[in-house]
Amino acid sequence: MNFRNLCFGRRAIFKGKELWEEELSNNPSWKYLSDDLNLNNASIGHDTYFKKQIPTVLGEIQFGNWALVYRDILKVIQVERDEDVDLFVYITASGNLANAISSGTVNFSKTKNIFDQYKNILSMQIWLIGLDVR
Repeated sequence: MNFRNLCFGRRAIFKGKELWEEELSNNPSWKYLSDDLNLNNASIGHDTYFKKQIPTVLGEIQFGNWALVYRDILKVIQVERDEDVDLFVYITASGNLANAISSGTVNFSKTKNIFDQYKNILSMQIWLIGLDVR
C-alpha cells in the first residue's frame, strides 16, 4: 500500500506509473495483491490508508566518516515524511572499537550528541546502538 501511495498518492513521485508497472512485472505476488485489492482503480492523487499488521523497522549500520551522520539524519527526515516507519535502528562503534578506528569515524557518543541536537525535528523513534569489542 505504501508503494502504491508512493507511485499514485498525494505526494506521488515523477514517473510513478512506470515504476509501478515495472515493479509489478518483476514481482508476480505484488501483481496478485494489486489485483486482489483493486489498487488500479484507487483514486489517483490520494493516499490509500490501511491498518498495519506489523511494525515497520529500518536501520543503518554506520562506520564511515562522522559527516555521514548528518546525511543519515536527512534520510530519516525524508522517511518520516514519505513512509510509515515505526522505528529506526542506528548502529555505530562504541568504546574500544571506537577508540581502535579513526577519530573521524562515526561513533556512539558523537552520534548521540548529534541526535540530541536535532531531537526537535526528529519525531521518529530512533534506537541508537553502540557496538564494541574486547
